[in-house]
Amino acid sequence: MDFPYFKSYFMDLSTLPINKLENKHITIITYDEYSAMEIKDNFRRNGIDVRNLFNKVAMNFIMTKGVYEGKESEIAKLEVLKNEIIEGIEGGD
Repeated sequence: MDFPYFKSYFMDLSTLPINKLENKHITIITYDEYSAMEIKDNFRRNGIDVRNLFNKVAMNFIMTKGVYEGKESEIAKLEVLKNEIIEGIEGGD
């Protein structure tokens, strides 16, 4: 992840009052569980309270390795993301 570009965004999310974050959803697409742990560790190393962030924001990881392996749970998460993108485009959000 190009963390320097996103650091202030995630820092703000982790410190804003929860009422300012209603309906905030973030999906990170990464290779596998190890990669997801590395991303979370990178948050911590950069001073972001990961627990606070995850409590405030609907954070979702999609593992491409699982998609490639045909894991239903990962395919379903990817399908949800695809539908949200299409709805956003069609709805003008």
